[in-house]
Amino acid sequence: MSLQRGCFVDRAVPFPVGIGSPAAAEHVGGGNGVASGVDRAYGAAMGDAGTRLVERFNDAWHRGDLTTVAACLAEDVLYSPSAWDGPARTLRGRDAVCRAFADQLGNGPTLGAVRAAGDRVLCEWSWPQAEDGTVLRGVDLYLVRDGLIAAKDVFSKITTDG
Repeated sequence: MSLQRGCFVDRAVPFPVGIGSPAAAEHVGGGNGVASGVDRAYGAAMGDAGTRLVERFNDAWHRGDLTTVAACLAEDVLYSPSAWDGPARTLRGRDAVCRAFADQLGNGPTLGAVRAAGDRVLCEWSWPQAEDGTVLRGVDLYLVRDGLIAAKDVFSKITTDG
């Protein structure tokens, strides 16, 4: 895995930049620049399954159900949190990730829409406005493999109203 153009990229199956672009169609359609109906249907089915998986993960997170959260994760999952005060440390493996998640479950941010493109799923979120008027907003970018979350990469920023 590597970071490329702001997206987590699996070297074997790159995430095309610009869904619907000729490069994306070439990736999905096998090189002719046009995605076939079968390829589009497969991508949609993968996206639907990924969306349902992340929604199940999010629901379990908010209920504080670490057992279900863990069941959504691949054994070799990678978790890259936001960097608050220095470089973020990427965690590897279900056990290490679940240990990190254990203190975070329960109340959380307000979740936005969950969207998918193939094996990538994106979930928007935001915390309520803080006393100083700032709002922490972000997205979680997931890689889904074999029906499980193989990577969760968190991107965030602090904004002000106006």
